[in-house]
Amino acid sequence: GIVAPAAGQAKGRDSICAARKALQPVPRPLSVPAPALAPRGVPLTRQELANFIRDGFLVLAPSVRGGDALHRAICEKASQLQAKGYCGNNFMCQVPEVAEILDAPEIVGALTTLLGEDYVLGASRHCHITKDGSAAQTLHQDDFFGFNAYRHAVPMELMVFYYPQPVSPLMGPTALVPGSHFSRASAKGGGWGPDGQHRPEISLTLPQAGCCMLMHWHLWHRASAQLGGRDVPARYAFKMQFRRTRPFC
Repeated sequence: GIVAPAAGQAKGRDSICAARKALQPVPRPLSVPAPALAPRGVPLTRQELANFIRDGFLVLAPSVRGGDALHRAICEKASQLQAKGYCGNNFMCQVPEVAEILDAPEIVGALTTLLGEDYVLGASRHCHITKDGSAAQTLHQDDFFGFNAYRHAVPMELMVFYYPQPVSPLMGPTALVPGSHFSRASAKGGGWGPDGQHRPEISLTLPQAGCCMLMHWHLWHRASAQLGGRDVPARYAFKMQFRRTRPFC
């Protein structure tokens, strides 16, 4: 007759069968690769990045819908705000078209290259106006939240200046000292200036409307005097501040 296997042998065969099943490949559903995400904006080239590290600023021409018509519309709104005597931190609500400048691929790409994908726009912003009678500022670094003795060498904070009109030498252009973002302050001729300054100050004249300047937070700069009187239009410079939200790895 047939002899039934011992209980231990049956248990052993069951364990072997279970092990074999565990080794068999488990069928998986077909997966469709996710589409590659389009890059955010137009990233800086290696040369542009090198220029920023060396000079502390870059001038970019953003691509926007409407082109010169958009810049003229922003200029007109800025003129209306000037006539009312107010063009301060709340100008984004009063001139919402400026958001189109900040969303331009060149600006988004540059900010992403320098600050990372999750950069933020700061609450402090201003429209600087030079007009007939505007005097020159002294050379300065912008305030660093009460910690002026501590400055970042890497770009943790940036400023974007947007100029909706061309800027001539007579209109009181922004003046800056290239490469001074690594310099501390020192007394110079009764005022203050970058320590160890080796490069001369330059004036940022712009031949076309709508240019933007990306500037390292610590770059020494100033507004120059308006020299054209009533013969030249007012110069508007919308200043926005951006900050990195993650430390460098």
